[in-house]
Amino acid sequence: HLLDVMEVRWCYRNDKQWNTYTEGDSRAIEHAYQQQVQRDPLREMKCPMIPLAAGQYRFDFNSGHQYRADAFTWRRYIKRECFKPITRHLLDVNVMQHVLAASAEHESRASALVNLLVRALHAGIRPQKIYEGGSFKKNTNLGYHHDVDLVLFLNDFDFRKMEEYKALCRQVLTNAFPNLQDEYGSPQVWYKRSTPYCQKLSFRMLDVDLVITGDPHQNYYNNPPASYHGACSLQNDDEILNAKAQYGNTLHYLIILCKHWKRQNQWTQRGPASYYIELLCIRTFATAEPPPRDLETAFRLFLERIMRADVQAWNARNVEYKPPREDQQAFIEYASRTHRHVWF
Repeated sequence: HLLDVMEVRWCYRNDKQWNTYTEGDSRAIEHAYQQQVQRDPLREMKCPMIPLAAGQYRFDFNSGHQYRADAFTWRRYIKRECFKPITRHLLDVNVMQHVLAASAEHESRASALVNLLVRALHAGIRPQKIYEGGSFKKNTNLGYHHDVDLVLFLNDFDFRKMEEYKALCRQVLTNAFPNLQDEYGSPQVWYKRSTPYCQKLSFRMLDVDLVITGDPHQNYYNNPPASYHGACSLQNDDEILNAKAQYGNTLHYLIILCKHWKRQNQWTQRGPASYYIELLCIRTFATAEPPPRDLETAFRLFLERIMRADVQAWNARNVEYKPPREDQQAFIEYASRTHRHVWF
């Protein structure tokens, strides 16, 4: 029964025909990609792409199909048919890890890509330092959906030059990772939208948030406090890692399960932030007497806290986090529905 719940069938479209995507196709695509990389500014440029062999993919269960970059040519339409895993089945730690957690191979390939980006940025920009943060650093990332946060600490940081900094990052990465020498000129780096403090991009199908900031103790240009938000990433990540060390694997499993649970609902805005979910999980453990020892109890306490409208969470810097105002009531109702579905 559980195998039926987790069954995923991949297809790919070629010449308007849908074909079953097999492990052999995966190996052939990756081999062809490596063969087509002609110029190699960095020796490790030929390290494997982020996609794994068929049967090892972990993507968002919400969608019935996904538009993604193919491994070596153009953007193809990839779809899969699957049953969404039932939440109560995910309370089994073994099932949850199999369905939601990233595999060791996935983590290894993602780390290789991150190292390439860091080396290229160090060589082209010479920042004060680059911090690899976010859920990837904390190992709280979902296997089927996550990005990597890279925080660039620039020397002589001036917030008024933010657009120049972003343009320089794009230029450096484009030069380091030129388009492939195929008939389509396929890019290795896709640049997405940017925010006032961040350039979003995809590098060989790995999503990256490139956060640009400086040392807040060297604010020579009266930069606004918000421009140093990324500089707090190290402290924020350490708080999560310390809590995981204190409460053990159960907190780790709860964070992954709750992040997945959050993504299964349709929100008016962006919905609760992943970092907020992590803080709320820690608060669940910190206020429980005694702290829960199994995943089912922890998830029940997490939902019941939300059902009581106790949705505020603070980090170690005493910064308050909560769901967006437009989604706060929906967040409470979603917790109530899940609670009824799982235990009644």
